[in-house]
Amino acid sequence: MQHEQNKTCNNNFFFLHHMNKFITTALLAVGLTGSAFATTPSDLILGFRDTSNPANNLEIDLGQASALAGGSGTVTLTNLLSLGSSSINTVYGSGWNTSSTLLWGVAGTSGTTTTTRTLWASSVANSSLLDGVATTTAYNGGSVTGQATPASKIATVYAGLTAVTSGNVAVLDATGGQSWSVNETPTLAFGKFAIASFENNTAITGNYVASDIYQIAPVSGQAGSYIGTVAIWANGDVTFSTIPLAPVPEPSTYAAILGAAVLGFVIYHRRMVQA
Repeated sequence: MQHEQNKTCNNNFFFLHHMNKFITTALLAVGLTGSAFATTPSDLILGFRDTSNPANNLEIDLGQASALAGGSGTVTLTNLLSLGSSSINTVYGSGWNTSSTLLWGVAGTSGTTTTTRTLWASSVANSSLLDGVATTTAYNGGSVTGQATPASKIATVYAGLTAVTSGNVAVLDATGGQSWSVNETPTLAFGKFAIASFENNTAITGNYVASDIYQIAPVSGQAGSYIGTVAIWANGDVTFSTIPLAPVPEPSTYAAILGAAVLGFVIYHRRMVQA
């Protein structure tokens, strides 16, 4: 009877675990395709700008940072070639995936008030194996006051993306006040992150190019926390990779572990008695 109860509990646990993963994936899908979409604090924005053809920015809302970080393994968030008039090949041409001048980064903020100002930012990691392990150095946080400028600039990008689209993607005039380009500077992305580390390019020589994503709390000098890796593939897929869940042992493995533990206890007990 007890065995059947334990088996039922285990089955319920695994059912709920996989159902939670399914719900998370479904929510991400809704966020990427919903018609009544608005960019909100803590969303991650994927932004593109082309230094050789700087007319437009392509901006895509990838969804809530917490939902992405709460996944497992590698999931596909969207495909850059399937975005209609906002597809990357329409905006930047068919050679987009070999271009060293087409730059991209990921940014987000939890808000602009003194009680928020957590930031998210990308860091170029082309050597990544997409195994949920960072290959770059974390950004250090600034004070609440110090993170006011980047939080404000990212919030401005949020507003611009929401204003011009009812979906999660838009093409914005790069000279507009709410565009990705305007809220960067020649050397610093959003007034905080060095362009050389923040922005990757789309010259895909292998299967993909990748950037690690860090969550940066408004605490001066505190290293940011790695939450996952965004990769852009030659076929247009945009993926997010986090640490995979450890495989669940088979029942026979549990039995072997239990047997070894019992045997070890018996041997230890006999030695104690003989002593």
